[in-house]
Amino acid sequence: HLFTILFCFNIVSCNSRHSLLNELDSELEKRELYQEIKKERIHKLMESISSETRTTDLRGKYNIYNKLYSEYISFQFDSAYKYTTKLCHLGRNISPSYMVDSKTQLSFILSNGGVFKEAIDSLSTIKISEYERPDSIISNYYIALGRIYHNLADYSSDNIYTPIYNSLGNEALLKGINLVTDSVTIYWLMGKIELKNHNINEAKEHFERANELAPDNHIRKGVIRSTLAHIYYQLNDYEKSMYYYVVCSIDNIKSARTENVALRGLATLLFYQKKEINKAAYYINIALDDATMYSARHRKIAIGNLHPIIVG
Repeated sequence: HLFTILFCFNIVSCNSRHSLLNELDSELEKRELYQEIKKERIHKLMESISSETRTTDLRGKYNIYNKLYSEYISFQFDSAYKYTTKLCHLGRNISPSYMVDSKTQLSFILSNGGVFKEAIDSLSTIKISEYERPDSIISNYYIALGRIYHNLADYSSDNIYTPIYNSLGNEALLKGINLVTDSVTIYWLMGKIELKNHNINEAKEHFERANELAPDNHIRKGVIRSTLAHIYYQLNDYEKSMYYYVVCSIDNIKSARTENVALRGLATLLFYQKKEINKAAYYINIALDDATMYSARHRKIAIGNLHPIIVG
């Protein structure tokens, strides 16, 4: 009876796995369409800039540049960087809060592009006074600083600097948590801290809670699901890991995000754990295309190390 139950479970999980992958493949066929929709939104924003440049409304210009930055942040590094530098120029001429906000965004995009030292240098030039800035501005500053140190720790990947950078990252995130009111962000940050402290089960609980609370359009939803996929992979629960990698990949495709790790993670899982080599090769090729389009050096290195193994 036990054998029959296990055999049936394996058939069900196998069927659901292929159903998920079929859905992903179907969305991948529409990848260029989703990117065209994003480009059309960007084009309309650029048209509104040309009419806005004739006015003296600096805040209006700032908001449009901010929307362009938001469109580009996970789509094309060079363009996102270009608009954050424009934000910094405007921010300096509006108010100290705008200056802090723009420099925080500049630092985060530099980190996304693998330019870690410059990202930290940019934040270190900000003199924060918690009595003069809104809590949201200061919390974003500390969250960005924490994420940059965590990215640097992942990139270093050694026994000397990684623990130092993780500790500095956690220190910054703890400062950020005290100023955050959004429950999803609080659970997400607590999960990140526990993950870097190697408390994987505690991290899983926090990320699951964040995922439950976050609506589908929440700004953190993608990164929460992607991290859950990573956590379940570490816990050897490959079915749950695959589920989160796939739903995250589908969301990335629909949102035309090229800066993502979900497809790479899915390809790794399929190759090493499921021995589905053709699928893994297909996904890693698309992940490499995305990384090349986004133009982040550390993403290209990470995928470049894996790509020849799978394709070979």
